[in-house]
Amino acid sequence: MKKRILLLLTLILLFSACSYDTDDAKNTCSLYYLDAENDNQLVSIPGKLDALTPEDAVNEAFLKLKTPEKKKHLSAIPASINLLTVSVSDAVCKAELSPRYAKLPDTSRAAVDACLVKTICSIENIDRVIFLCDGAVMSEFDENDFLINSPRTYYDVYTVNLYFANEDFDGLQADRETISLSPDTTLEHAVISRLLSPSSSGKLRSAVPAGTKLNDVYVNEGMCVIDLSREFVDNVIHDESHEGIAVYSIVNTMTELPMIDSVKILIDGKDADGYLHHKLSLPLTNNSKLFPTQSSEN
Repeated sequence: MKKRILLLLTLILLFSACSYDTDDAKNTCSLYYLDAENDNQLVSIPGKLDALTPEDAVNEAFLKLKTPEKKKHLSAIPASINLLTVSVSDAVCKAELSPRYAKLPDTSRAAVDACLVKTICSIENIDRVIFLCDGAVMSEFDENDFLINSPRTYYDVYTVNLYFANEDFDGLQADRETISLSPDTTLEHAVISRLLSPSSSGKLRSAVPAGTKLNDVYVNEGMCVIDLSREFVDNVIHDESHEGIAVYSIVNTMTELPMIDSVKILIDGKDADGYLHHKLSLPLTNNSKLFPTQSSEN
């Protein structure tokens, strides 16, 4: 009987030594978001964790960072970026992130780094964070590399080619513009919204049929799915040139963006039909040969 009790106590001690400290005072963290009401500065929110290991704590905190509870708190982490693997040893957390992390513009990555590093380093027994993509080290930080009281505002500024119809409406022409993003707006949403508006150049015309509205847009494994209103079909002139200009104004613009290889157009949430010369139901890729373009002087 005494041997059984001794064995039971030994197992309990071993389990306690291997498990994460679940004491309420320690099993907490600070969750860092962007404050939409204060120029997107970093803001810290107390977080309670249920995790039993440091690795589980990092995973749990990561999920909380992607899903803020309050609307005024914005997640700096794009939906396409996930935490693939995590390990903690000697107070250093190694976090493997989705490949898109490596392709983020500097300003966007700075916001991700700041919120992730300060959150992870607030977890008990973690002082430093190493980010990896495809097994390669991308960056290494500790929490002192980011100052929460810094006046820096995190936003993205992109210079993109927007393809509009030329004056004769027989080809496409690139109008190079700068687009600024807030953290709650994706690049693909900002670009397609801009493309549906008139060109800033007086010599170029919108190639998208009049009245077309954007219902939704998202990127999935390199394919950009764009859901447009019925006007995109109803208000186009149904000859090969006009249909092609309308389609490839969108396709050629979007496929120049990071992480987009093809475009699928939906009409009111359903597979598109109604175009006589171009199959909208299929994913489309850049076709600069069909409609040679030249840059606008604007």
